[in-house]
Amino acid sequence: MTFYEIMILVLLNYAYLAYNEIGIIFILIFVVSYQSVAINKNIKKAIEQNINQDNLTKVFNRKSLNYEISDKLLNSFPFGLIFIDLDNFKFINDTYGHNIGDKVLIHFSKTLSDNFNTKIYRYGGDEFCILLNQDEDTKYYLRVIENLKNHFKVDAGDKVIPYKVSCGVYSYKGEHTSLEEIFYFSSSDMHKNKLKNKKILL
Repeated sequence: MTFYEIMILVLLNYAYLAYNEIGIIFILIFVVSYQSVAINKNIKKAIEQNINQDNLTKVFNRKSLNYEISDKLLNSFPFGLIFIDLDNFKFINDTYGHNIGDKVLIHFSKTLSDNFNTKIYRYGGDEFCILLNQDEDTKYYLRVIENLKNHFKVDAGDKVIPYKVSCGVYSYKGEHTSLEEIFYFSSSDMHKNKLKNKKILL
């Protein structure tokens, strides 16, 4: 039994003993007030979720990531950022359609969420980020992503479509920098590794 239900029983008992209109009115005021607070909390939670959550993948969105990083920069808290991009995602969209492309994005974000006990962010399009605290090992996360590569595939009905990713890393140690520079350096590192992966395939 919830606290709310217990309070209702207590107040009903009080009203029964009082047996007058004042007791009944008191209960009605309490019930309406309590429900209003509960409804407002649910509305606030829904609004915050809508503001901070990516509609498609249900992970955190870029706005939430910007806020988290800006807060760490403001307080000079060291952190690590892994910038991830899906390789040849345009080819998947053009060949199999945007529905399959969306399925790939949802599958990838869910795979990360299921395997990492940290926040996953969709930066935009086919780009994702993992924000790490200073005591978390960036190399460990990269190894896990590498080990997950055999799971990067989606069922498209009559065939299974594999996909690959490339990662870039940025480590902030308290130096003077900006949000834009952090994304620039981490994405540049990602593109460098993407080119390296293409050369390996060739």
